Amino acid sequence: MPPLASLCLTPLHLAAMVADPPPMAAPRSAAAGPAMCIEPIALAARDDVSGSFTETFTTEHFLLAWDPANPAVTEAAIDTYADALETSWTVEIDTLGWRAPDQTDACLMTVLIAEFDESWGDTGGYTDVVETRGVPYMVLNTAWLEYGDAWTQTLAAHEFNHASQFGYDVFWDEADWWYWEATAEWIPDLVFDDADTYIWSLWAYLDAPWLALSSMRATVQYGHFAFNTHLAETGGEAVPRTVWESATPAEGMDVATSLALGGREFDEVVLAYTSQVAALDVDEQDVWLEAIGYFEMDPYVAHVEEYPADGAVEGREAPQARGQNFLHFTGTPGGDVVFAFAGTPSVNEVPTEWAVTLATESVGGGVTHTSVRADASGVAEVVIHGIGEDVSDAYVAVVPLGDIGETGAAWSWGATVIPPADVPIEEEEETPNACACGTTSPVSGLGGLALVLLLARRRRQAGA
Repeated sequence: MPPLASLCLTPLHLAAMVADPPPMAAPRSAAAGPAMCIEPIALAARDDVSGSFTETFTTEHFLLAWDPANPAVTEAAIDTYADALETSWTVEIDTLGWRAPDQTDACLMTVLIAEFDESWGDTGGYTDVVETRGVPYMVLNTAWLEYGDAWTQTLAAHEFNHASQFGYDVFWDEADWWYWEATAEWIPDLVFDDADTYIWSLWAYLDAPWLALSSMRATVQYGHFAFNTHLAETGGEAVPRTVWESATPAEGMDVATSLALGGREFDEVVLAYTSQVAALDVDEQDVWLEAIGYFEMDPYVAHVEEYPADGAVEGREAPQARGQNFLHFTGTPGGDVVFAFAGTPSVNEVPTEWAVTLATESVGGGVTHTSVRADASGVAEVVIHGIGEDVSDAYVAVVPLGDIGETGAAWSWGATVIPPADVPIEEEEETPNACACGTTSPVSGLGGLALVLLLARRRRQAGA
C-alpha cells in the first residue's frame, strides 16, 4: 500500500498555458465518434515521461498507451485500468451528473500508463490539459499496480474527477486549491464503495487537524475529502457537484458552498463539519476508527475523565484558520461540566473569531451538536449536561474562523463541575487556573483573567 495519498499536481501547474503543445490529431465530428486527439508519444516527450508508448488500447472514452518494455503493464493490468476508467465515467458523468471533460464528445482522453522516476516520489498520477478548454489527459504510475486493484481503481476515479473539474474553470485562487483534491479524493468512494482507500487521507487529516482548512501542507488537502462527505450527508450527494456548478471565476468556494446550500453561512457549515469530525459522527465510522488504530494517532489534544481539569495549546498544534483542536470528555463528575475557553483575540492584528462546538453522545445512541461564538476578548463557554448519566461521551472542538492564515492561535481551557442543587459544595483552598501555565500563558492577560473570573463566577452561581 502507498505511504501517502495519490499526490497530484497543484492547480498552479494545471492551469499553466502550454506554449508548445504536442501534436493533436484532427478530431472527427461527434457523429463519427471520438478519435485520438493527443498523440501519446508526443505527449510523453512534452511531459518528459520515459517510454516509447507505442502500445495502445482504446475504450469508449479513453486511449490507453504504454511502453511495451515496462514489465508492470500486463494484459490484466490494462484490463483493470480500462474497466476502472470507464466505470469512473459511468458513475461520475452518467449517474452523478458531473460535467464531461472538455471536447470528449469528439476526442478520446489519452492516458499514459507510465513508470515514474524517483523524482516523483510516490505520486500516483496526475491530470492536465495542453491548452485552455482542451481535452484533458492523464498520466498514471504503474508502481501503484503492486498495491492491488482497489488502489488502481480509486486512482483512476480520482484523476478522472480532475478531468471533469477543468471544465468548470473555477477555484484557481490559491486559497481554493485544497478543494480540487478534497473533491477528487471524495469521489472514489462513490465509484468504488468497497475500496475504502481513503484511509490514508484520513491519516493526513486526523494526524494534523490544526492545519488550516485551505492548507496544502502534509497532504492534508486530501483528508478534507471529509468536508464533502459532510456536505453530502447533510445536504445530499449532489451538493459537492453543485458547489463546483455554483462557483464563478470571481468568487471563492466559500461563496459557492453557501449558494449550493441555499444561502447557509459558510462558517456555520465549517462548524457543523468540525463538530461531526470531533465526535466521529460520520458514515463508515468503522473505517475512520480503523485509520486511527492503524496509524496509532490521537486526534484529540486532551482526554478528560476527572474534574476539575485544565490545559492550554500553543505552538505547532495550535489551530490555524478554520483548523481544529478536539477534546474528549467522559467520566462521572457528579454534575454538569462547564467547559470554559479563552483564546488569543487576534493573530498578527487579525481578529481570531473563535468558535466552540459541543457534540454529546447519548447513552442510548445518537449525537447532538451545538456551537457558540466567543466574544471579542476570545472567551466562551459550553455546558455538558448529564455526562456519565444520560451522556456517555462529549466532544468539544475549538476553531478560529478569522482569516489568520497558517499561523497558529493559542488558547487555554478549564473544565469544572456544577454539582446538583442538593449536593453540598466543599470549600476549595485555591481557585483552579484554566491556563495552568502561570506567566507563560499563551493567552493574553485579559483573556486569561476573564477565564479565571468566569470559572469563579460559575462556582458562586452553583453555591447560591
